[in-house]
Amino acid sequence: MSIFNQNFRIIFQSKYQIRLFCSISPLNKINLNLFSTTSTEIKLEENSANVSTQTVGKGLRAAIIGCSNVGKSALTNALIRSPICAVSKLVDTTRANTTAALTENQCQLIIVDSPGLVSLSHAKEVIGTHSDDRILTHPEKAIERAEQIIVVHDATAKGQYLQHRILYILQRYMHIPACLVINKIDLIESRADLLKLTEILTDGTVGGEKLEKKPISLGIVGSIISKAKKSKGSNNNESLSLHPLTTKERDSNWYSLYNKLLHKPLHKASWSDTKKLFKEQNGWPHFKAVFFTSAQTNEGIDILREYLRENSVDKQWSFAPQTVSKKNSRLLCAEYVRSALLNNCPPHVAYKLRVSITEWEFDEDLPVNEQMLKVAANIFCENEREARQVWYRMEEIENAVLQQLQQVFCQNVIFRLFIRVKDRSGIYQPDEKAEEKKKIMKTEERKKQM
Repeated sequence: MSIFNQNFRIIFQSKYQIRLFCSISPLNKINLNLFSTTSTEIKLEENSANVSTQTVGKGLRAAIIGCSNVGKSALTNALIRSPICAVSKLVDTTRANTTAALTENQCQLIIVDSPGLVSLSHAKEVIGTHSDDRILTHPEKAIERAEQIIVVHDATAKGQYLQHRILYILQRYMHIPACLVINKIDLIESRADLLKLTEILTDGTVGGEKLEKKPISLGIVGSIISKAKKSKGSNNNESLSLHPLTTKERDSNWYSLYNKLLHKPLHKASWSDTKKLFKEQNGWPHFKAVFFTSAQTNEGIDILREYLRENSVDKQWSFAPQTVSKKNSRLLCAEYVRSALLNNCPPHVAYKLRVSITEWEFDEDLPVNEQMLKVAANIFCENEREARQVWYRMEEIENAVLQQLQQVFCQNVIFRLFIRVKDRSGIYQPDEKAEEKKKIMKTEERKKQM
């Protein structure tokens, strides 16, 4: 039985466009080969001198962009079959680009996960950053070397439109092919609603072709189309937009603002100006394809990955075949800690906390079955109140980070967190009575629950 209850069939030129049922494959672990004889860290630079990175084969570099909390990092993890990117339930988990690769079937896909598109005021209020911070500049940096743009939209989002910052990026980089990924479809009750959403987000055009819909029976959506056709006096063979465009003719003021902004980097173009520029536009009519995915269940991921492979070109690989990421392993670990803090601590506390990896040890001389990665991290708290919030959830935080490290590095791991609290002189001091305080707070917490 179709998810549309046989209300419509959708006709597109490309077999990859609009797939609502896709095969599901498990999220496999991939050894990062981080523990080489020379270093336990991934190199940040992509121009490695290693001969293995000079392989010539099929490849594609894709940049993932979108609003905050639409599932960009989870989608990246699913595409490369490894949980390399930190993920949390709160917005702004990703604050800098993370580049990851999947090499299989003689093809190397490089995926760049970027921070969510936010305003400068949001960055200052919630995260405390300045205008040139990476969370503001990296989304566009991800695109500068990309051969494919992947725009991710949350299927559960209340607003059925593409954010004006996304439209601005697509306008500036029209020469780069772009596809639309509607994510989190596992949270949608009626998948027939995805038809209407697709119509809006694509302005009724995908791959240069108008979306053609042929009614088969009158369901909820079918009745809407039937009434609309009767009011227009059209016949049953004509296609009809569920949300016909009402874009006004653009005047000289629009083109003046457009020319003013077009050559500005994204973070230099004001939020109000891009919003004004695209206030009459809900979608983008130049997407090459549309995909429906769930990064949590892996639905639709195989089809999207195959589409990227189909669009790959002959090129020199940037990564060694077994390498998933060249990002510094300590930085990755710090992001995992911050993700665990965001998932377990109150937002007003979690966003203020700073993390530093203080120890990173791996003994390669031991037998393989005895090798252990030992990691320690400091969490810097401004006061005792913040420290208390962390201690209440210390066990959950440590377990979450430990599990992430074991999955990513495929090694036995020992992980410990330590708290440092700012004293009156402004110096962060180790909490020497932490264990004692932890026991007391646990006891107090149990009493409150009784």
